[in-house]
Amino acid sequence: MHKSQRIIRIVAGLCLYCPVLVSQPNQALLAQFTTNDGLASNTVTAIHQDSYGYMWFQSFQGLDRFDGIEFLNYRSGQEELGYSIAEDSLGNLWYGSSLTVYDQIDDKLYQNKIFQQGKEAQVGRILNIAYGPDHFLYLATEENILIKDPYAPDSTLRFLFPEEMVLPFQGISKIRFDPQGRLWIASDAGLFWYQPGMESPVPLLDLEYPEDRSVKDFLFDRNGKLWAVFTHELILCDLQQDTTGYY
Repeated sequence: MHKSQRIIRIVAGLCLYCPVLVSQPNQALLAQFTTNDGLASNTVTAIHQDSYGYMWFQSFQGLDRFDGIEFLNYRSGQEELGYSIAEDSLGNLWYGSSLTVYDQIDDKLYQNKIFQQGKEAQVGRILNIAYGPDHFLYLATEENILIKDPYAPDSTLRFLFPEEMVLPFQGISKIRFDPQGRLWIASDAGLFWYQPGMESPVPLLDLEYPEDRSVKDFLFDRNGKLWAVFTHELILCDLQQDTTGYY
């Protein structure tokens, strides 16, 4: 299906689900979806909207795609732990602790051969995935980050930080790239950022951290501002203006 046709279908489908929103723009819409509506599981661990406009939901059962009308389920044949979905430059989606990829052209899932060979036991369980501006996959375990070329057949995993390095954090919860191409790391010790060539990740020192420094999730909005979620606090940080709001 052509990309423009996909987008038209998605918009039309969302309109069917949003009669209140269309007729009464001042009212917010709340729609609830469960396994009764086609979701594979009611426990969703990651959400992603791809470049075609589809909504994707990851659970331990695999991936669910929502086009505004119905859910389509994809299964890898095994339970997949993971908390992120990463889209590469070809529009393919990477997810799960076994580094499974959804191929847009074939419309099916493939499992990475490295993890089929038992590599996971050596490097740790992959919990988060990010696609970098260098076109490499960045794979976060609880204690380190690995790098892999997604489309080189003989590509091996390598650690971003040397295994012998004592890192200033443990318990990595999320990794993302900012608009400037810096890798940001959320952990139980706060937020850190890293650029290639640096010796080690740098903490975000200007932030007045709550007592519990564990960062649950974060993102950069369209204006480049950083939103970070802690256990009992939401923080908005404008890195350019050097201002911070606490909610």
